[in-house]
Amino acid sequence: MKKILILCLGIVIFCSAILFLPTSYDRAIYDKTLRLHVLANSDSEEDQENKLAVRDRVLEVLSEQMQACTSRSEAEGMLLEKEELLLSECSEVLSEKGSSHSVALKITEEYYPTKEYDDIVLPAGRYLSLQICIGEAKGRNWWCVLYPPVCMGACSAKEKLQGAGFEEEQVKLVSEEKEIRYAVKFKILETVGKFFGSLFG
Repeated sequence: MKKILILCLGIVIFCSAILFLPTSYDRAIYDKTLRLHVLANSDSEEDQENKLAVRDRVLEVLSEQMQACTSRSEAEGMLLEKEELLLSECSEVLSEKGSSHSVALKITEEYYPTKEYDDIVLPAGRYLSLQICIGEAKGRNWWCVLYPPVCMGACSAKEKLQGAGFEEEQVKLVSEEKEIRYAVKFKILETVGKFFGSLFG
């Protein structure tokens, strides 16, 4: 009986998701965005501090050039060119903090939940991501947006999206002025992703 109820719930959620499938504007949000994901070795106070120190160093190293990028592909290419430098800088900052943990870095696609940044809200879904794993990477993580450079600079996140070539409708979709149905859409997509992830993960 329980399995039948779960199946029925899945069908209801799936049908709801069909009504809210991403439009071409939605899809562009994922295709134009590059996230940053830093995973701490553990949840200890020391490891969490080290995670933030690594985050700060990475943002410092990338800030100027990331803000000069004009597309996600350009930002990705720049990261590939700076991979060895980033690894060196991350190792250096950990050493300065007295940590001997290793650092692994890769550009990959990851699932992110719905997340609010400044004056925008990015929907749940899979995004291209610069993933930085410290040690065993079993601690609380930290994430933000490298491109458009939401984590960097003084202007608002909305202005950064506009400067990165997001169309007006795309900016409206993720801004706080969005229609309530978009907020509903984001949560439905997130629920569907978690539901089917629990079934097949």
